[in-house]
Amino acid sequence: PFLLAYSSGYRIDFEKFNFVKTGGIFIHSDLAGANVFLDDKFSESGGVFLKNVLVQNLKSNEVYFVRVEKEGYLPWYKELFVHPNLVTEARILMLPIEIPFEKIEKFVFVENKDPKIKATSTKVVSDEYKDTLDLFVSTTTLDKSLVIFEKEIIKATTTKATSTTKILIPAYLEGLKVEGIEKKEELRISNKMVAWLESGDIHVMWSGDYESTPFFFCDIRGCRDQIIISLESDIREFDFFPNRNDAFVVATENHIFAVEADDRSKPNLQTIFKGKKPEFKLNGNTIFVKDGQDIFSAEI
Repeated sequence: PFLLAYSSGYRIDFEKFNFVKTGGIFIHSDLAGANVFLDDKFSESGGVFLKNVLVQNLKSNEVYFVRVEKEGYLPWYKELFVHPNLVTEARILMLPIEIPFEKIEKFVFVENKDPKIKATSTKVVSDEYKDTLDLFVSTTTLDKSLVIFEKEIIKATTTKATSTTKILIPAYLEGLKVEGIEKKEELRISNKMVAWLESGDIHVMWSGDYESTPFFFCDIRGCRDQIIISLESDIREFDFFPNRNDAFVVATENHIFAVEADDRSKPNLQTIFKGKKPEFKLNGNTIFVKDGQDIFSAEI
């Protein structure tokens, strides 16, 4: 009986001398060697190869304050409720304290080969600066991952033929049942996660199967349809964080942050850049930031 109870997640409470149901916390991590603390007590450390951390045998029906730290990185915090006989999941978002941005020089000096020109070199706008600047002046309003189909319908009459264009919304967007979703501001899609900007907040929905709904949408009572990410300042623009569909890069009035979609407790804000109304563009793992006339780049 004792072994059966133990294998079912029961543990002995030596204070009350009875069996209690336990649960666990599983921390998804892309960062090697991070230290995990529960209620300010060291619990586990991620390895070099097995970076994820599983903490077992936790008293259930309690909220645990989780802190993850690694030298040189911003800490990550989350309050997580542990249910009986269940493992509560979370995924960390931790960036370096100092992100090494490099300035893309606007001008370069080109050697003059014309003997009629006395100056040995001429200052011109660099090709790298012009190419990067083009990213910020693009008029594209829809994310490239969004597929909106246009179908031309031709109507023939006895005298002439007329044509109209009909917008066909992908089935996964129609399934969300959000009126006018294809016209939402800065609509973004990544691995079945759909997000858009509305009144300075990010609205996030899952367009995949209910059974595969990400853990941060759900608790023991069921899964929510939508998450709204609201910060103290309005979000001016956003995009999915590189290689993730559960975190975003956002620009507010004077900052660029990384923020997670998991809102089970206060979202972690990781500072990427401080400036004066900075703009950003992502290209793979590279972020380009335009602050006034200056343009910077870094890997995140």
